[in-house]
Order: sequence, then C-alpha cells, then structure tokens
Amino acid sequence: MGVLDVLRVPVRACTGGQIAGPALGVLAAASERCAYERGVPAVRAAAGLRGQRDVVSSREEQVRGMMDALYLRLADVTGREVDEIRADVRRGRYLTADEATDYGLIQGPASAP
Repeated sequence: MGVLDVLRVPVRACTGGQIAGPALGVLAAASERCAYERGVPAVRAAAGLRGQRDVVSSREEQVRGMMDALYLRLADVTGREVDEIRADVRRGRYLTADEATDYGLIQGPASAP
C-alpha cells in the first residue's frame, strides 16, 4: 500500500485467482479494483508465525501493526467498519466477484482484454 501511495499514479488491480492477507492491500490502494469471474478475494489473515519466542513476539507485533493499517485502509475503501472487517478476517471469509463488489472491495467484474 505504501509504495502505491508514494507513486501517486493510477493503478488497476484485478484479481484472477485467490488473493488474501496483506496482498489485499494492493486492492485497497489501487484506484481501480476488479476481479475476473474466477477471482476469489478472501478476507483472511496470512499464515501463522514460528520460531524463537522473542523473535516471534517481535514479528507478531509488526504483523499486527501492518494488519491494523490494512483494516483501516479496507474500511476506508469499502465503507465498512474496521470491526466488521476484522471479524470477516477471523472467519476467513471468501467472496465471489459479485459479493466482493457488494462488499466494496472491488468496483466490479473485469472486462475481457
């Protein structure tokens, strides 16, 4: 999200398959968002962390901050409450292209090239 914010150029993000976790940030930061028919945006978190306790604790704090930033951006883009998005992430919600449009995650289905 940060790189796209800095570039300040129009970006068209279109998912052709499953996209989840921090990769949703690309959709959230793009000025134009779409999904192909089989594109399935998933409102869910990335995989868990493993390793030594102090390293995992530090990394977990960093990931929590990044996810909070993602939730805020998704709330801004979709018009939904942060708590609703957070709950959808916990549930691992998958969306069809139509559902993602209704959710506000994308602006509509992708047109054929």
